[in-house]
Amino acid sequence: MKSDIVIMREIDQIYWLRAFLGATAGFLSGYLGFLETYPGRAIMLAVALYFASYYIARRVIYVNVPPQEMKKLAINGIGSYIMLFLFSWIIYNTWLNLPSLISPSLIP
Repeated sequence: MKSDIVIMREIDQIYWLRAFLGATAGFLSGYLGFLETYPGRAIMLAVALYFASYYIARRVIYVNVPPQEMKKLAINGIGSYIMLFLFSWIIYNTWLNLPSLISPSLIP
């Protein structure tokens, strides 16, 4: 029973690592200006950081992975990673372009 608790703790660490890296990839993509120049670079950056999270999960957090847990290690947190990447990229670009979105005639 104790081993199940330890596995869940490691899985949770991987989940939160990927959530943090997803948000970081989105803000970094916005900061580097990938929306204006070439949006495909932002996707490549996000994929590269996801592979980096897999490497960190495999080599650092979850060293002795049983074969039946390999799929869980690869896909755990992918939904939150993608959504936080898109959310933070959109929010960053919205904040960056907010003055040009607000019409001067609307300001009293």
